[in-house]
Amino acid sequence: MVGLVLALTAALSWGVSDFLGGLATRDSPVIRVLAVSQPVGLAGCSVALLASGQSLPSGWHLVQALAAGLAAVLALGMLYLALARGKAVIVAPVAAVGAAVPVAVGIALGDPVTVVTGTATVLALAGIVAASWETDEPDAPPGASGAATVALSLGAALATGLYLTLIDLASESGQYFGVVEALRLAASVSAVGAFLCWRVILRRRGGTTRQVAAWHVDGDGLVGVARRRALLLTMAGVGLTDAAAEICYAWASTHAALSVVAVLAGLYPVVTVALSLLVLRQRIRLVQGIGAAAALTGVLLFTASS
Repeated sequence: MVGLVLALTAALSWGVSDFLGGLATRDSPVIRVLAVSQPVGLAGCSVALLASGQSLPSGWHLVQALAAGLAAVLALGMLYLALARGKAVIVAPVAAVGAAVPVAVGIALGDPVTVVTGTATVLALAGIVAASWETDEPDAPPGASGAATVALSLGAALATGLYLTLIDLASESGQYFGVVEALRLAASVSAVGAFLCWRVILRRRGGTTRQVAAWHVDGDGLVGVARRRALLLTMAGVGLTDAAAEICYAWASTHAALSVVAVLAGLYPVVTVALSLLVLRQRIRLVQGIGAAAALTGVLLFTASS
C-alpha cells in the first residue's frame, strides 16, 4: 500500500510541476524558468540523497546519469514552451508518448514485439493525430501555433524517451537516489549556464534592462514587484514538485513492483490536463479529447510492458 500511495503522489507531483512550468513560461522565458527551478530541485534531491545513505554512481553509470540530466532539461524546456503556447489536453499526452522510446530501444535490441506493445503503438500514433487535429482555435493562448505546439510536444516526447532510456541504464548501479542527484546536478549546471550565456548575448545585442532581466511581467511599482515575486515562487514550485516526484518514485520502487509503480506514476498527464481544464478553463474538441485519451492509454500500455 505504501508503494502505491508513493507512486500516485509522484504522479500528482509531476503533473503539478508540468502545469506550473507551463504557467510560468507564459510570463517569463523558459530559459529562466529552468535556471531557477532546476537548482531548487537539486537542493531537494540532495536532501533525499543524504537521508537515503546512498552515493553517486560511478563509471559509465555516472556518465549515463549526467547525460540523462541534459536530456531532462531539453525535454522540460520544450514541454513548458508547448504548455505555454497550446492546450495541456493535447500537449501532455503527446509529450508523455516518450515512454515508448525505451520500449522501442528494447525491441531494436532483440526484445519481442507483443500484442500489448503493438496495441500501444497504434493507440499512441492514432491518439497523436487525433489530439493534434485542428489545434489552431480561437481560445488558444496568444501567439499559439498548432503546428509549433505539436512539434514541441513531439520533441519533448523524444527527449523524454532518451531521458528514460538513460535512467534505466544508470539505475542498474542500484544507486537510484544517487542517479537522480547526478542528473539533477547536470540539469542545474546546464540550465544556469545556458541562462548566463543568454544574458551575455542579449546584452551584447543591446537588449533592454527588462529583457536582460528576463522578466516578461507587465506592471511597475508594488504591483509589478508582487507579480514578479509570485512568478519566482511559481518557478521554485516547479523545481520542488519535480524533486518530490522523483523522490516519491524512487521510494515507491522499494515498496512495490516497478511495473506497477511506473504505470501509476505515468498518470501524471491526467493531473496536468485536469489543472488546465479547472484553472485555465481550456476547452477542447471532442476528437481532441478522444485522441488525448487514446495517446495516454498507449503510454500506460507501453509503461506496463517495459
